[in-house]
Amino acid sequence: MLITKFLHNCINVALKELILEQNITFDSLPEFIIEHPKNKDHGDYATSLPLQLSKIFKDSPINIANKLIKNIEQNNSIAKITVANPGFINFKMSNEWVQKEILNCISLEEKFGNSQNAKKNIQVEFVSVNPTGKLHLGHIRGAVIGSTLSNVLVTQNHSVTKEYYVNDAGNQLEIFCKSVIERMKEMQCKSFNISEEMYSGEDVKEIAYNIYPKYSDYELDKISDEIFEDIKNLSIDACIKKIKKDLESLNIVHDEWFYESSLLESNYFNETLEILDKLDLIYEKDGAIWIKTEELGDDRDNVLIKSGDRKPTYFATDIAYHRNKFSKRSFQEVINVWGSDHHGHINRMKIILEKLKIKSDNLRVILNQIVSLKRGDKSVKFSKRSGNSIFLSDIVEEIGSDACRYSFLNRSSESQMEVDLEIFKNKSSENPVFYIQYAHARLCSILKKAEIMKIEFNSPKSISIVTPEEINLTKKITEYPELLNRVSLNYGVHELTFYALELSQLIQKFYENNRVFDEESNSIEITKGRLLITKASKITLSNLLTLMGMNAPEEM
Repeated sequence: MLITKFLHNCINVALKELILEQNITFDSLPEFIIEHPKNKDHGDYATSLPLQLSKIFKDSPINIANKLIKNIEQNNSIAKITVANPGFINFKMSNEWVQKEILNCISLEEKFGNSQNAKKNIQVEFVSVNPTGKLHLGHIRGAVIGSTLSNVLVTQNHSVTKEYYVNDAGNQLEIFCKSVIERMKEMQCKSFNISEEMYSGEDVKEIAYNIYPKYSDYELDKISDEIFEDIKNLSIDACIKKIKKDLESLNIVHDEWFYESSLLESNYFNETLEILDKLDLIYEKDGAIWIKTEELGDDRDNVLIKSGDRKPTYFATDIAYHRNKFSKRSFQEVINVWGSDHHGHINRMKIILEKLKIKSDNLRVILNQIVSLKRGDKSVKFSKRSGNSIFLSDIVEEIGSDACRYSFLNRSSESQMEVDLEIFKNKSSENPVFYIQYAHARLCSILKKAEIMKIEFNSPKSISIVTPEEINLTKKITEYPELLNRVSLNYGVHELTFYALELSQLIQKFYENNRVFDEESNSIEITKGRLLITKASKITLSNLLTLMGMNAPEEM
């Protein structure tokens, strides 16, 4: 059981007893949280519940806190319970509990931190960029957030499907295909026209070059609809191949690639429109089909079918797509990782889901804000190779995949961020990625030395945790299962980077101040104890790096 849940249960039992003593009526027990106190001297965990209860009990928070702790049953896991102003209850965990958790870490190894809770069937949709070119700077943050969150959810026993939604049926793909054809006409030394609305990057030229041999003998001004569709599909396939390659360079692989066109070809989109019509939610005006989102709480009605070409809008196919997620494929929870420009899209999608008898709370959306780059004091405006874009491949090539993932995870998704590329190129402690991975390599080196020295320490019944550095490090390790559980609920994957750096700093302090191979005292028991702490640290840090999609090097 997670320690926060254990402490939560202890307090609830004490609260029920106090309610009976005070003869107070409650409809339900109040919600409260267990968290780490800001001042670690106060304890390991704390709650502010007494502050919430003051008005109900008509008593001071301090008095309520003191009454509550009297009712908390003493347990071997808790060393001390104290009260602090203005009404906090603080818990200090026992050495016995810490020892037990460290030994548990060693026995579980890569499964340390995992949960066996009842699992959900969860879909995480992320990246989902139009297949009109390579991934660029604006796509990286959502990619690493979605990938990392998926990894964390798996540790909590959820069945997770990582999905990429391919927008292959909209106007942008038509324009992209026309751009490719114009470049193919250029290769035929014929007149071509790249207008302002068309794609003019190197990607288009490369795709056109690869497709050209198949249609070199055709009169490209007069191609049939069939050939146009073939060129479009070849262009999409080429872009998807590049996108997959870029994502793989970041250690990201999707489980499903869902094509927008499949909704139209299978008639699922039309079925969705029919349902909306039966619900009296759509109407026709000026040759277009609209949905009554204004009367449902949105700021205006939205177009579903455009008047000119009678093609569906992005919102229209997205309604069908989300209906498909919940109603056809039966995902219990859907998490979309979108750019901040999708903010207005969330509410109207939730409104429609409720009308389709789908619980909108089961749709969760993470909006990631803009990222900018700099090198030292200078902002990075563009890539020399692309002319107007900073490609994902450019950044991975410059700082590496691990640094790329860490740096784009290192802030809450709601906050804008600036990444200094120069920091992540340094092979020094200033580079957090180098610092964390070096800490892991050092731990591996210590364990390897123990193996060479043939010191057997892997089957202990207890472990000595005495020095301040040993205590601080082991207590940090015990927080790891709580971290994974919390991130699986609040989606704050940036917390993983904070924890990784803090853990690595404590590992460094432990290494500097505690001889693992204690030749001076000649105590094999001290050595074995510190090797156990080393191994638990290595397991935790390795698991964490894996979750973040980063390498855990054994040598550096």
